[in-house]
Amino acid sequence: MRSVPQWIETITNKQDNSGKLIYSLAFKPDGSALVVAAGNSVILYDPNEARVVTALKGHRDTVYCVAYAKDGKRFASGGADKLVIIWTSKGEGVLKYSHNDCIQALAYNPLSGQLASCAMTDFGLWSPEQKSVSKHKIAPRVTSCSWTNDGQFLALGLFNGQIVIRSKTGEDTKVRFERSGGGGPVWSLQWAPDSDSLAVVDATKHLSFFRLNGTQIGRDADIQCEPMTVAFVCGGQFLVIGGSDRGAQLYTREGRKLGSIASDCDGWVLSAAAVPAGVVGSDTDVVLGTSGGSVIRYSMTFGTVHGLYKERYVFRSSMTDAVVQHLLTGEQVRLRCRDLIKKLSVYNKRLAIQLAGRILVYEMVENGNGYRALSSLPLTTECNLLVVCAQHIVLCLERRLQCFNISSAVLEREWIMDSPIRYIKSIGGPIGKEGMLVGLRNGQVMSVFLHNPFPIQILKHTQPIRCLDMSALRKKVALVDDESNCLVYNIATKELLFQEPGATSIAWNTRCEHMLAYSSKDSISIKAGTFPAHCQKMESGGGFVVGFSGSRVFCLTSAGGVRSVEVPQSAAMYQYIEAGQLNRAYEAACLGVSENDWKQLAKSALDSLDLPLARKAYTRLRELRGLELITTLSRLKSDGVHDDVLRGDISAWGGQFERAARYYRNAGQPQRAVQMWTDLRMFSEAQASLGEAGGGERERKELLARKAEWTAAKGGESGDEAADMYWEAGDKVSALKLYAERRDWSSLARRSNELDKAEANELRLCARLLAAGTQWTAAGDALRRLGDERGRVQLLVSAGEWQQAIAATAEHPELSDDVYAPYARHLADKGEFDAAHEWFAKAGREEEARRVLETLAHNSVVLQMYEDSTYYFWRLSVLCLSLAATHGEQERVMLERYKEYESLCSMHAAYRGIHQYVNAPFTQHRSLTLFHMAHFLMNCLPRGADVMYGISRANVLYTLVQQCRKPEIRAYKLARTVYEELSQLKLQPHIQDTIEIGTLTIRAKPCADNSELEPLCFRCLQKNSLLNIRSANACITCRHPFLFTLIGFEILPLVHFVVADGISQDEAEKLVAQEPISRSNFRKSNAPSTDHLRLDDDMEMLGGDNDEMANFIKSEEESYTSSAGDAYQPLVLDRHHLKALKPAHVYIRKWPAPLPWDFYWTRLSDQSITVCEGCQNFFLTDDWVLHSLTKGHCPICHFVV
Repeated sequence: MRSVPQWIETITNKQDNSGKLIYSLAFKPDGSALVVAAGNSVILYDPNEARVVTALKGHRDTVYCVAYAKDGKRFASGGADKLVIIWTSKGEGVLKYSHNDCIQALAYNPLSGQLASCAMTDFGLWSPEQKSVSKHKIAPRVTSCSWTNDGQFLALGLFNGQIVIRSKTGEDTKVRFERSGGGGPVWSLQWAPDSDSLAVVDATKHLSFFRLNGTQIGRDADIQCEPMTVAFVCGGQFLVIGGSDRGAQLYTREGRKLGSIASDCDGWVLSAAAVPAGVVGSDTDVVLGTSGGSVIRYSMTFGTVHGLYKERYVFRSSMTDAVVQHLLTGEQVRLRCRDLIKKLSVYNKRLAIQLAGRILVYEMVENGNGYRALSSLPLTTECNLLVVCAQHIVLCLERRLQCFNISSAVLEREWIMDSPIRYIKSIGGPIGKEGMLVGLRNGQVMSVFLHNPFPIQILKHTQPIRCLDMSALRKKVALVDDESNCLVYNIATKELLFQEPGATSIAWNTRCEHMLAYSSKDSISIKAGTFPAHCQKMESGGGFVVGFSGSRVFCLTSAGGVRSVEVPQSAAMYQYIEAGQLNRAYEAACLGVSENDWKQLAKSALDSLDLPLARKAYTRLRELRGLELITTLSRLKSDGVHDDVLRGDISAWGGQFERAARYYRNAGQPQRAVQMWTDLRMFSEAQASLGEAGGGERERKELLARKAEWTAAKGGESGDEAADMYWEAGDKVSALKLYAERRDWSSLARRSNELDKAEANELRLCARLLAAGTQWTAAGDALRRLGDERGRVQLLVSAGEWQQAIAATAEHPELSDDVYAPYARHLADKGEFDAAHEWFAKAGREEEARRVLETLAHNSVVLQMYEDSTYYFWRLSVLCLSLAATHGEQERVMLERYKEYESLCSMHAAYRGIHQYVNAPFTQHRSLTLFHMAHFLMNCLPRGADVMYGISRANVLYTLVQQCRKPEIRAYKLARTVYEELSQLKLQPHIQDTIEIGTLTIRAKPCADNSELEPLCFRCLQKNSLLNIRSANACITCRHPFLFTLIGFEILPLVHFVVADGISQDEAEKLVAQEPISRSNFRKSNAPSTDHLRLDDDMEMLGGDNDEMANFIKSEEESYTSSAGDAYQPLVLDRHHLKALKPAHVYIRKWPAPLPWDFYWTRLSDQSITVCEGCQNFFLTDDWVLHSLTKGHCPICHFVV
């Protein structure tokens, strides 16, 4: 580090010409103005020209402090006269306020523009928005202050050594800084501009750093004087401390002294201010104010300390950090030394750093992402140059080179040169035997090896050496002397190979022996072999070449860093190609050229028949077409094929066809030319070459077929000509296809008639092509000539002529399977699933018919068309029942599916009304009907399932709970349970709000259900709870299933019974149809379950068999209850019982096999019930009639009434 004074101004008193004390300095944020507190004056300077702009008179006593606002619009001053004056940037006073004591410090908030003014017993906070200054008492007196970067807190340094933190409103944050030894008066403190680190100097001659929470960072640093001021410089990288030693020192942010900025000033340095960051060209400048009245501006320069080996570059950062950068990848590793770095060197996996009194050696970790300490050498010698090797450190001391062992720090060897050493470059080598290239002031170029005590002279130049380098194979050496001459020598012969004036530095390419780069004033020159150098302009003011690897040149810029410059090697490659040196051209291309350059190199290699080199080039291009050509050429060459044939193939591959034909003729192989012209569709040239080759009839037909193929590809009117060419060449299939493609049906039919019956494949093709063109007569003629009636039908099917195909099955029924199933699939593809199901059934494809119905049902569910889904689930149940009857091996599976689909049919019939209620604005159903539907579905749906086959449990429960609250229903207990379940489901937002309100309001209702709504079992006459969790839609007492009408879903007064063993279904039907037996006969039955029992009085029944049947049921219930347990036991009636029943009171559901018939007896004979003839479902007659009048069919099976 070196500091140079830019200007010095001394401010004196007019009375005695003594210097005024410069207590404070402050820069305008843009660096265009400097405010100086000098005596009782405030002086405004132009810091760039060292010119006084104006001297401001406003204070009556010494001015102690000044501060500039961040926006640059105003600054403030304060002093011993207890006044604070606010000035504009032009020096106009705008505001004045006072304290009770002299002003000690001022600081502007960096964000809000709030001014903190500190006196001996208090401090004040003022901002332009305030009408008055808010003051706060503090003891002991304040000596310094500083705002944090975010403007939220103010640090105050006190005379007793304490540091306190106040908020931006002046409130005490209770944060106290614990300082070792208590500390002395805090003369100055400042927050770092990029962190919450606070730098503090005090009268105990210590520099300390603290965080905002009061904890100390590191240890106190000793200062060899009493510090009076501290300031961050260079964007916060370093600190300047001035004090009683009449100078200013530069420190790191860790408290390490880096050097002296100023010494022997005319007094104590009382103040310091850094030029604001961002001022171009001045961010390393600092201004000092002394007790002798001097204002001095210093400019600091930091020398470049760096090292380079191949692609690894190390440089000094922040004076104490070493940064290792890989120039190709850009990866960086930072090593913090916390001390001033003097020299750096890097070699392979070693790194050496010279500090004050020691040299640190590091080695690279295995993954290459960092370094670890290897050793520390206690070497205090100040050297000119530093070189690190695998096991040694080499120090350059003018004319001497000293070699130290890294492990023991022992001096192992020393070399003394004839002249001072100007340049050293490590050239590598085995461990412990590394070599160095040394350039001397007398022009000698020496080679030094660590294991050799004697330096070796390579050559002797007449001028001092400035820069030198050795080629990769150590055959050549290049140097630049003090007269900027670039010279290249052959080491073995000492011959001067090349000379160029105006060079500044030079470097050999580490990956190419014959290529070097040298820099001039503003350009880089690349020289390959003995060819002229290729020059490339450098950006940003040029630089010095320090390394060259591949296609990248490493340049040391004027700013001190190394920049990687991409230098394409195209010029060198073309120079080698023109000279016929293809191998060296390939080496240059490998360093970095464009894709087009690689293509040119590959072409040159092919032209020279250098196939291995061409293969390498096309491999780099990843061009499979070229690699295939080289593979073919290599095989031909190994077979001894003439070189002209190879050149012909290369010319044809490159598009030079005439040249290729000449090569083929020269090689005596004109047939290759015929094949080439044919492939190019140049048939006239091919015909001429065929004549030269002496081709026969077979070759002529082959050429004619190829010509026909090309003519057909052209399209247009030439298609007819191409078809005739195919026919003439004997390729009848291609000719027929081409006629059909051109829709020339007359020619196709004519050619079909010309075909012989033995040409069956061609005749079938004609028939198919003619059918595709709707030429049914001609197609039929072709197939009839073959006698293939099945083929004709299949042809009609393939052509989509379904009516003709179906008509053909009337004459030939054995062909039905070839028509019905494809037609059904065609209808299914068109979306006509109902018709497709019928045709699948006709074709006997029950499984495909079932899949069609499942698709229809699924689509209906997805589209929420629940009337259709009900119908399709019923049809599926019927189909499964039919399959169970015809496929005995699948009877059990089909019966299970039948029950599943029958259940889904009933559920979708009920959910149709629920869906309409939830989603439509109006509904046609009464509240009681909706209640029955929802209650039925709640018992059918499994608990825990939100959606099942398109049925939403949430919608069902929501509908149910809405009906439960209706006055005519009043099922409040059920509603509470439903609300509880709904609270656990994810609902729509508007429904969710309704449920949450209903959950609260239902508590105001009685916890009971309307007894009239409780399901009544018409077998045991017991009422069931609405929350019948155990038995769902069955009686909890006798397990008798409830039978519902599938329109209103009310429970029907039907009792299920079965006939006794030995009685057939037909006989049971006949017995029921007879006139009933008398009461006495019914009661005198000897059956054990025919005891005479009286019905309940509250059940109103008609006379006749009802009373007798009721008593019989009651007696049966008693016996069943004692023996059956939880299983449902149907009533068993013998012939006597069946004869006692009235036909009008018995309903029979006549299921097809394998299901048995179901027999039911009605309790309420006056309630009319209708059984649908199509689906065998029960309906209340009134509902059935109403629905039949409106819809005209059954709601389940669409049976037309």
